[in-house]
Amino acid sequence: FVKQRFITFMAKEHFSSLERIAELVNASQLTPVVDRVISLHEIPAALDELERGTVRGKLAVRLA
Repeated sequence: FVKQRFITFMAKEHFSSLERIAELVNASQLTPVVDRVISLHEIPAALDELERGTVRGKLAVRLA
C-alpha cells in the first residue's frame, strides 16, 4: 500500500466577479479562444502539446 495524503480545499466564489463575467457574456464581449477541435483518438498527442506549451487557446474534444 502507498500512503496517501488527502487535503480538503474549498473555494469561495466572488459573486461580483461572476456577475461581471455574466454581463460580458450577455453583451457578446467575451469570446473564448479555441485553438482547435480534436477527436478522442487525438487526445494523447494534444496532451503532449499542452505540456510543451505549444497550444494557443483551448482544445475542444468532439464526442460525437
